[in-house]
Amino acid sequence: MSDIAYDWIALGVAAILFVILAFLKRKKNAGFTTRVLLATAFGIILGIAFNGHTDYVGAVGSIWSNAITALVVPLLLFSIISSITNLGESMRLKSIGAKTVFFLLLNTDEVESNPLLQSVLPCRSGRVHLGKQHRRDSSHRASVT
Repeated sequence: MSDIAYDWIALGVAAILFVILAFLKRKKNAGFTTRVLLATAFGIILGIAFNGHTDYVGAVGSIWSNAITALVVPLLLFSIISSITNLGESMRLKSIGAKTVFFLLLNTDEVESNPLLQSVLPCRSGRVHLGKQHRRDSSHRASVT
């Protein structure tokens, strides 16, 4: 079978799994946690079963992820703005602001230092890996005569 056929089969299986999850919600009154865990297990099984043939399922997943991001980010932004405007007390606002700045700087430091440290740590060959792949070239070897 061709790669495109496997992609379509994977999409069909994913659609069937979505129908099963919808059935569990409507008929069996399965809780949100149960459905999320089942969806995660279904996704792992689908990914293993159709290794490398999940392009169409990935496209649907990207659209879904972008739609959720487009909804959640504005909700979070307005929730934070609403929380800050409802604080009232200036001392409490200073305390929360200081904690927010501290954790933001801590998070930024973590995000910046991890890749930096990983780029300087020795790789498996024992040589320092500075972000470039080291190739051994036979022309640079010392000749033994």
